[in-house]
Amino acid sequence: MLPDEWVSSPHAEDIEYGIDRDVEIFTNERTTGLIFHAQVKSTDRMAGRLPTATVKRSTWNYWKQIPTPVLMVLWERESGRLWWKWAHWHDTYGTDPGTKTLTVGFDREWDHTTATDIAAEVRAWRVGPATDLLPLSVTVTADDDTVAGVACTRIAAEVRRLVLQNPQVLQLRPYPVGDLYFTIHIAATASVIWVSGGPSATVHHNEHIGPPDNDKETQHMAETIGAAHLLGIAGMLARFSALGPAARLAAKALEHGTIGDPRTAGETVALLFDAGRLDDALEQWAPSCTPAIPSSPSPHCRRRSGLQDGSTTTRRSKSRIG
Repeated sequence: MLPDEWVSSPHAEDIEYGIDRDVEIFTNERTTGLIFHAQVKSTDRMAGRLPTATVKRSTWNYWKQIPTPVLMVLWERESGRLWWKWAHWHDTYGTDPGTKTLTVGFDREWDHTTATDIAAEVRAWRVGPATDLLPLSVTVTADDDTVAGVACTRIAAEVRRLVLQNPQVLQLRPYPVGDLYFTIHIAATASVIWVSGGPSATVHHNEHIGPPDNDKETQHMAETIGAAHLLGIAGMLARFSALGPAARLAAKALEHGTIGDPRTAGETVALLFDAGRLDDALEQWAPSCTPAIPSSPSPHCRRRSGLQDGSTTTRRSKSRIG
């Protein structure tokens, strides 16, 4: 399963934290210092189209806190097939926080490229502050579908426009470049923002949004949803110790609306203050105390947005990053 030169050993902890193996990556018989944990689950035979496994929520919460990434592996004993997924890729949007278990779907089957993909992810996980790697490459793709009547390709074009407006932080590329990079894929019900070496964010689109009535509303909705993606990137950059660039992107995203949730507003304003963006912070602070909407809003896009646990929301045209 793993390259012969990689070293896999039983996890040393006596307490059960859902970690079975510790794996150290070697290249050309030389240590790289790259280590990841693994949890292996097995089943006699898969049922259904998407292989799934259950994980205790307490275990998943623990995995989020530790500094080493955790790889989940699912083994079908009857066929010998394997599926894999990083724990930090799992999206808990829509799950009841009171449940004791999470159901994890596995959409990647183990093949000859998996070891290379794993090494790249662990390497990205270990990179220093993102500020040392700027600008970070961003690749944007879209399905041939619509989000509430707005073409996914039009939303993708808006995201690309926002990326191009921030050349000191982001660089639009047709394919991923470097150890730390973003890839965004926009689909009808949800979009995914992947960052190498970190947790992904899913922008969930409200399926009850009504279609826009004219091209002006269509553009406004595309800008709003595009800004939600930029705000998601900002939150992810903050996790990589790039506070200043994250605040710059957050301020740019918030040009398309004001913060409506006081709890989430505090975190966004704190991000701007900490990075020295005092004017932006003060501009957002007053609207954050009371839900507010921009002047002459689209009836389909009366926007209230914020940054909390990587989420942004709108009132009728809602995108939520989970």
